[in-house]
Amino acid sequence: MTTYDARPSAFTQLAATSEWEALLSITGKASAVDGSVGSAMVPSLDTGGRNAVIADGNAVIKGMLWRCDAPVSTPIPAAAAQNRIDRLVLQLNRGATTSPTVIQPVVVTGTPAASPVIPALTQTTGGIWQLPISHWTSTSAGALTTLIDDRVLANDPWHNVVGDTGWSALSGYGPLRYRFTSSGEVQFSGATQHANSNAVLAINSANPLPFAYIPVSNKVLSEGNNPIGRYAVDYRTDGILYAITNSNTPTATQAIVDRVVPITGV
Repeated sequence: MTTYDARPSAFTQLAATSEWEALLSITGKASAVDGSVGSAMVPSLDTGGRNAVIADGNAVIKGMLWRCDAPVSTPIPAAAAQNRIDRLVLQLNRGATTSPTVIQPVVVTGTPAASPVIPALTQTTGGIWQLPISHWTSTSAGALTTLIDDRVLANDPWHNVVGDTGWSALSGYGPLRYRFTSSGEVQFSGATQHANSNAVLAINSANPLPFAYIPVSNKVLSEGNNPIGRYAVDYRTDGILYAITNSNTPTATQAIVDRVVPITGV
């Protein structure tokens, strides 16, 4: 039997990068952008210069800290004969031979096609590991369009769900909102209501949740009984919340949630 002394301590320090990776992995948040520092690496596109840009901020990837104190631009390859979807990642290269290339922003170029798809992330044990930041369409005409924010955030503040017309606050509850938890799941809390009594009613069809928060499969966020009958709230793969009622004589639609759900959004 082999044991390893506790570390870091006054006697034994954490010296190996693999140990730092193990330390943060067991906390459930080994890789994320820190939503509480600076501008949290908000992505944007420099269309004139043809660059993918991240704002200032901190990120941890597999136990390694990487930061930038000002915006960082990464060149986007030239247009192809067909549209393609490119993505920006922070890439950890465990086999890097120089310090600047251990972690750096990298544009992953998609495959040109009539109906292009987002390129897959590379996330390997002991090799390349990519943390998603954003993706966009690089058109055959040279334009850069449809920027999507892919960041997974640690220390994520609450974000209010922007409801469609007709949804309003429900007395006795806080606003309907969401955030990443420290373990990378998505937490929902709060409530909202609508005067209509539709069996299925979209809550935020005009403002779906950002790409990084979208689950790979539909999730039931709440289910139970309220004064108008049985209800449920579904969180679907289009980023839209749906309120579902089942009552003989409903007079309104309510959405009440307090749930943490696992997702894999990218």
